[in-house]
Amino acid sequence: MSTVNERSILDYEPVALAEQLTLIEWALFSKIEPKDVIDVGRDPQSRAGKNDTISDMIQSSNKIAHWVVGAVLEHESVEKRASVLERFISITESCRTSSNLSTMVALVSGLNSPPVDRLKKTWALVGQESKDALGRCRTMIDPLTFGKYQEVLRGVEPPCVPFIGAYLMLVRQPPSETRPSDEEIVQEVRKWQGTPYKVEGDEEVEKFLRGQLEKYDGQSGRGDNDYSDVSRRLEQE
Repeated sequence: MSTVNERSILDYEPVALAEQLTLIEWALFSKIEPKDVIDVGRDPQSRAGKNDTISDMIQSSNKIAHWVVGAVLEHESVEKRASVLERFISITESCRTSSNLSTMVALVSGLNSPPVDRLKKTWALVGQESKDALGRCRTMIDPLTFGKYQEVLRGVEPPCVPFIGAYLMLVRQPPSETRPSDEEIVQEVRKWQGTPYKVEGDEEVEKFLRGQLEKYDGQSGRGDNDYSDVSRRLEQE
């Protein structure tokens, strides 16, 4: 019988993984001081030397994106890579439908990364249903303004883990009729923090996820250049 450390993403149901990722992200988001979103958005250096939960959330998103890349590229088999991609897409869609938009954005970032995106032979084996689900998530993310994301967020009911980066981008924008005021941003963050998720913790799944996030942490493992080299070796153009 395999241990948690020996298992892969394919050994767990997508919903179970998405639920525990949501609890992990919620725990970070709930600790953010809403007014810090304004301060950090205006001056990213203001968080230097502080016990900064915003940085913790950003680092968590980066780890999730690196996890996607590393977990896909560790397989020599193109069929196995396609299966891992489909599993990540299912997790991403589950996060979207449960309004864990923070993790959804991080997962899409990993799936969109050049080392993964260029795997044409692998993507060719991914089913159309999975591609359609990923498309729904991708359409929410405008890399310049997050306009579609903001539109979707306005229709969301709590609980929700929003993408903190979108708020930081809003704060940096000059005042306008479409940009919410600083106080409105603070109140919206508080609104999301006011309703926790009613999801049961699963110690085994959480342990697996935390192990994966540490294993593929970009700060302690392969860098982007290394992942690009692996990707090119797996599928030469």
